[in-house]
Amino acid sequence: MRLGLFSLVFAVSIPSFVLSDAGQSLDVRGQFDEYAKDDPVPFAAQNLSAAHCPSVDICFTASDEVRYIQSFRVDEDEIETGGRLYLWDTPKRRDTDELDVEGITSVNGHLIAVGSHSVSRQKCKVREHNEQIYVGSPDVLGTQTPLTTQPISLQPVFAKFDVLRASFHQPLQQNGLNIEGVAAIGDQVFFGFRAPYPDGSPSVLILQIDFDALQAQDWDAAELHRIALDTPTVVVAFAGWSNGATACCCWWAMQGPRRPGKRSRKRNVAATARI
Repeated sequence: MRLGLFSLVFAVSIPSFVLSDAGQSLDVRGQFDEYAKDDPVPFAAQNLSAAHCPSVDICFTASDEVRYIQSFRVDEDEIETGGRLYLWDTPKRRDTDELDVEGITSVNGHLIAVGSHSVSRQKCKVREHNEQIYVGSPDVLGTQTPLTTQPISLQPVFAKFDVLRASFHQPLQQNGLNIEGVAAIGDQVFFGFRAPYPDGSPSVLILQIDFDALQAQDWDAAELHRIALDTPTVVVAFAGWSNGATACCCWWAMQGPRRPGKRSRKRNVAATARI
C-alpha cells in the first residue's frame, strides 16, 4: 500500500451514528475513573487519551496512566459509564502509573490497545508494559478481565526498523519515540508514532501489519511508512476509518514553527493519509 497526503482529521474512532446535535453536550451517568499519584481513591477523569466504539452497543475509553480501559454506552443524549477492562493479568494493587494507554481499536471483535513511551519523561524509567500490544475479545458487557494473559511484544519490530530501535528508549525530551495511537481498516492494523527527526525532516511514522500476522507475531510482514510533514509537529492522536471505497489513516498534531527570538507557538495541525 502507498500513502498519499491530503487534509482533515477525526481523532476518535466511532461508528456511523449521530451522538448529538452540533454544540450539544451529553450528560454522563457514572464516572470515568482516574487516579492522582498521592490518592489511591479514583476521581472523575480529567485526561482521556483514547476512545473507540467497536459497535453502536459499546464503546471504550482510556484515562492517562492506568492499566485498564473503561466501557461506556451512548443512549440518545446520555453517556452511561461501565466497568473496567484490565489489559493484562496483574496483582490487585494501586492502578496508577502503570500504563499510558494511547490507542484503542478493534478488528473482527478483537479489541486492540497500545501504550505510549517506554521511557518516562521525568525519571527516564523503562516501562515494560508500554512495549506491548494488548489483544483480546471482551464479553458483551465489556468487562472480561484481563483482556489478555499474553501481550504481544514490540521488541522484534524495534529490532527490524533502525529508526524505531534507535529512538524508543530515548526520553521524549531527547527526541525519543512515542506511540500515539492505533487504527484498524479492514484487516490492516496501523500504529501511529511521533517520529524522531534524525535527518532534520519532520515526519510521521506509521507501522502497518495484517491482523493475522499481528496475532502470530510475524513482524516480517510489517511495513513502516514515513510521511513527510510541511512544518515541525508533535503527533498527539491517531485514528483510521473506511467508507467502503476509500480507507484513511489520520493524525492530530500540535506544535507550530518557532519564530526568531520567540518561544515556540503551539497550534493544531490536522492531516490524513489516504490508502
